[in-house]
Amino acid sequence: MILSLDSQFSSQCKMAASDEVLKDGKAVPVGFGKLLAHTDRVVRDRGFKKLRKWLKKNPDLGRLEFMKVWKGLYFAMWMADKRPVQQELAVQIALLLNEIPLERRTMWIECFWDTMRDAWEKLDAHRVTDRGKDTTPTSCNVSCSNHLA
Repeated sequence: MILSLDSQFSSQCKMAASDEVLKDGKAVPVGFGKLLAHTDRVVRDRGFKKLRKWLKKNPDLGRLEFMKVWKGLYFAMWMADKRPVQQELAVQIALLLNEIPLERRTMWIECFWDTMRDAWEKLDAHRVTDRGKDTTPTSCNVSCSNHLA
């Protein structure tokens, strides 16, 4: 029974991310936030891939859409529970810049900083430290060279 419910939920998530609503002549995604903030990494990864494709298809997005995307990406990082998962996601998020047209990249980065500013004070102590140990990374062991092409 659990397996069938899980497969039903996964198929609903696929449909939610593939559905788009036209609003003011623009395609607005339905369900990216839910996919990116999902507790299951497989669902989050699937949502991230769909987001990347959606960004490629919609090069003329504005500030509001970018803010919504960054909010979803923030919660995707929030839900990434282990350092290697977080590092891989950080690289993938950084590489999203390649999907943003040159003339909109400044706005994309501004939206990132606005999201971080708004969310910073809401971070709980457990996200900043892990049982009294500082979890601030001293170095990144994730290589970006195989992602750049």
